[in-house]
Amino acid sequence: MGRQGGLVSSARLVAANDVLSACAALPRNLARTFGLERACLRRRGTAWLPNRQTAAWLQSCSAGYSRLMEQDENGTHIRVGRVFAEVVEPSIARHAGRLIKRTGDGILAEFPSATAALRCAVEVQRQAEERNRPVHSRDQIRLRIGINVADILVDEQDIAGGGVNLALRLETLAPPGGICISQALKEQIQEDLGVEFVDCGIQRVKNISRPVRVFEVLPGASSAMARWRARLRQAATFPRWVWAPALAASLAVAASLAWWWVQPAEQEDLDKLSVTVLPFRSDSSDPATRELASSMQQRLLLGLSPESNMLSVKGLAAEAMPDARWDLRRVRSELKARYALVGEVTQVGPARKVEARLLDTASNTVVWGDSFEVPQHMANASLEIAAKRITPALRDKIVELEISRVAKAPPQKPDAMDYTLLAFAEAATRKPGWLDRADELLKQVLVVNPRFVPALAGRAELLALRRSSSSDERERAEIAREFDRLTLAAVTADPECAASWTMRASVLAAMGQLDAAFASAEKAVRLNPANAWALSERMDLLIAAGRAQDAILPLDEVILIYEKRSLADFMRLQCLARVYVSQLEDAPKACESWYALGGDAAAVEALASVYGSRGETEKAAHTVGALLKAEPNATIGMIRKGRQPVESAFPVLASQAESTFYAGLRRASLPE
Repeated sequence: MGRQGGLVSSARLVAANDVLSACAALPRNLARTFGLERACLRRRGTAWLPNRQTAAWLQSCSAGYSRLMEQDENGTHIRVGRVFAEVVEPSIARHAGRLIKRTGDGILAEFPSATAALRCAVEVQRQAEERNRPVHSRDQIRLRIGINVADILVDEQDIAGGGVNLALRLETLAPPGGICISQALKEQIQEDLGVEFVDCGIQRVKNISRPVRVFEVLPGASSAMARWRARLRQAATFPRWVWAPALAASLAVAASLAWWWVQPAEQEDLDKLSVTVLPFRSDSSDPATRELASSMQQRLLLGLSPESNMLSVKGLAAEAMPDARWDLRRVRSELKARYALVGEVTQVGPARKVEARLLDTASNTVVWGDSFEVPQHMANASLEIAAKRITPALRDKIVELEISRVAKAPPQKPDAMDYTLLAFAEAATRKPGWLDRADELLKQVLVVNPRFVPALAGRAELLALRRSSSSDERERAEIAREFDRLTLAAVTADPECAASWTMRASVLAAMGQLDAAFASAEKAVRLNPANAWALSERMDLLIAAGRAQDAILPLDEVILIYEKRSLADFMRLQCLARVYVSQLEDAPKACESWYALGGDAAAVEALASVYGSRGETEKAAHTVGALLKAEPNATIGMIRKGRQPVESAFPVLASQAESTFYAGLRRASLPE
């Protein structure tokens, strides 16, 4: 009744004509829920915008509305209404906006921030463009959008003020399908929204006494034509004798610029799986933070380069882009890179905050992002932490995007990499027969190019899956031999590829060649210390070889680096390493994290052993009880039998387990 009673009480306040006190007590979102928003506005005028509080205002209008109405009045009215109802209004709601009013061909909305308003505008124009693609140009509904940020006056029925008037005028300056904003709004955009701002110069607009600097927002690859339009607008503010010759020159190249502008950026000859890292920005006054930002580009390029079996890493000297400017047009034209990583490093109290975003240079959109803070006590390791966290996730995301791109639009003349990506796309479907179909595609690649490392590695991964699902020993042995051949061919073809050496370590370990496996894992880690798979394989082998102490890492670093990927596997290894060397101080944290992240019965067994060894009898009894509830016949002997194949292969590990793991289970009172 608590929550329901609160609603009833608020309703009674209004029924008793105490609207003013209800407005004072209610947040705006709750007032909207109760249907009291208009009542509050009427009684207080500026109930949630006191003292002319600043907000962002978006004005959108349909370009060529009168012409379309003349051609087909009813049809145009319906189509424009659908665009507003299905595109504009839902986007306003998604970005926390409020619809103020709607006219026949226009809409006015309020937003809590400049960023929210601009995000909404960019989204609306992109969706409107998609709707227009199958429609003849003469029938397209194209919107103009103007955005301003200013204070405002609010009454029951409407809003008013110079800020709204300017938004109306900015909308008239925008080209069909475009967005124009004021300088005041641009100055409040603190995030990288994947757009460009083209300075259209100082403009004089109707009914606004002071001139206004206007910027056009470029959400896509139309920068050339937009800049040309901006130059014409700037020219219009100068005396004729200044701009007339320049205008004539501009018109002379207009046709070629327009042709270039309408070509989609996707048609550029961008290399597959290609990425570069642009200089990271920092406006911090702290020299160490600025130094971290300046070092980030080369460290991330270094971390991505050993993944060359899949990625094409494009180096770009920091001095090529002074002041950390992110010129994606240059990245496309000079480097032919499909993706670019950008970022900032800032000081947040005693911590350093790292933000990274992956941009698709063809569409100028953000396709991946990450943000994290490095605490002060880890400051000296900031660069390595960032590299280990960002580069594996980046590689996986780019491969995922390229698989999706090739699967949606298979190239007319596929090459070896296209076939490999199509095989990965087939594997991702998990439809019946996917394993055979994906393997057949990769075999075709290797017939043409037997040294193509992505196909060699891909086939090896498929064989590993096939082997794990087979119970036929003869088949498993045959798969192991082929697995061995493929991984050997991969490291021979590209000795600098960390992923190939990691896979080689896996197959050698499975064949019982522990020393050779460890040497391969060590080489993989040396090639790329940021490769999570290589680090995990190395830790597994260290534990198996009785060197668990060398596998122990600081848990807070592990959590920070791998919190979004691989954390369960790393916590498993950190838990077991601590158990085998009786490092019990933070073993509960590692083992509890492993269990919480989806650990199986092995995690419960490790936890019981840790609690027993630490003398925490209550926790040990509770954990053993949970183990016996899941498996009533669980005993130390049964657990030992399940671990026998591993322990017989690694006698040093077996000896350690006896004095640590099994001893802890006995202290936890698990039956023998």
